[in-house]
Amino acid sequence: MRLRSGARVVLEASRVAVGEQNNYGFEVHGTRGAVSWDFRRMNELRTSLGEAYQDQTVTTVYVRPGHGEYAASQPGAANAMGFDDLEVIEAHAFLRSIADGTAHGATLPTRSGPPPSTPRPAPPRPGPGSRSPARERGVTCPGVR
Repeated sequence: MRLRSGARVVLEASRVAVGEQNNYGFEVHGTRGAVSWDFRRMNELRTSLGEAYQDQTVTTVYVRPGHGEYAASQPGAANAMGFDDLEVIEAHAFLRSIADGTAHGATLPTRSGPPPSTPRPAPPRPGPGSRSPARERGVTCPGVR
């Protein structure tokens, strides 16, 4: 696959896995470094900056409070989050999206939206007695304000 810039991309995916069990992850190698992530160590991101490819140092960045929703489940850096923690975070973002009528969580920018580097302002929270966009469309979720 080639990008508009002419860069070559190799993407491999398979539902058939022989060898290591639960070895889900990714590696991205570019002209100015690399990044990799492994499901078995989901609270770590390995990064490498530079153009020395074979000889450059790899740094492990540990997830800590302040990185997304991590602080809601774990008190300090490098504590493992479990699959159940991730499911609760995803469910919370999904239900907020329904209630607010705005996407929350991992989303892709649209062509009409701001560029990815521009943070989107948080939507205003409905006050007492007001109606949320979801309720106006007839969508209700018990327990979600």
